[in-house]
Amino acid sequence: MKWEKNNYEEALTPSFGKAIGVPKLGGTYTFKCKNYKNFWIEYVNEQVRDKTIKYVPAYDDKLYSEIKGSYTSSKVEGNTLTVTFAPNETQDGRYVRVAVSAGDIFDKIIFVQKPE
Repeated sequence: MKWEKNNYEEALTPSFGKAIGVPKLGGTYTFKCKNYKNFWIEYVNEQVRDKTIKYVPAYDDKLYSEIKGSYTSSKVEGNTLTVTFAPNETQDGRYVRVAVSAGDIFDKIIFVQKPE
């Protein structure tokens, strides 16, 4: 999948290797897929220390378009993915992987939210 920057252009510059740095105060990140009209969220992993929680969408008759985790919310509308982070009020870094698919095509976006 090919992604196009939409909002928060500065935040889309990887600041921790391949991951996108999220400020302690949180924020919303929007990505537009250039080569697919529709796609869906496969899963969202939220990790703090050694604990990882995997969130999967509710499997019903609609597309798998929204996942709410403990401190993130991810939503797909058409060809646009929006990921929102709550403020990090802990002393730990938080790591998030959002996995998306458009049939037999898979991609992931990785975020790091530092406590400082």
